[in-house]
Amino acid sequence: MMQSRGLFQVIVSLTVGALFAVTAQGQEPKPATAETRKANAAVLKALPFKDQQDFKDIKRGFIEALPNKGMIKNSSGETVWDLSAYEFADGKPAPDTVNPSLWRQLQLLSEAGLYQVAPGIYQVRGADLSNITFIEGDRG
Repeated sequence: MMQSRGLFQVIVSLTVGALFAVTAQGQEPKPATAETRKANAAVLKALPFKDQQDFKDIKRGFIEALPNKGMIKNSSGETVWDLSAYEFADGKPAPDTVNPSLWRQLQLLSEAGLYQVAPGIYQVRGADLSNITFIEGDRG
């Protein structure tokens, strides 16, 4: 049983990887199905999307944007993180193929740079999938 479960996980991983590879090769997205449109419309009705406080909050403490529009390269010059790849969502409503809550989350997470969280506490946001926090002490 454990071997078949492991094989199943490998097959699923390969299938998902292949799907992402096909999508990444520049194919046009398919239109949303009726079920997807219905589900996304329900999310729009259920959550307070007119409340823009999150967009105001995300700018609080902003000091400076990431250099190079958030593009980070390794020592070989290869791009390893490119925040600008998500600019397609800037200021635009979610297409009917995307859950509007996830779209909004993408827009909020695209606000990146150096922020002061509180006196002596700073964060760099958007340079990775996580944040890094710096705490200023008496000696640095």
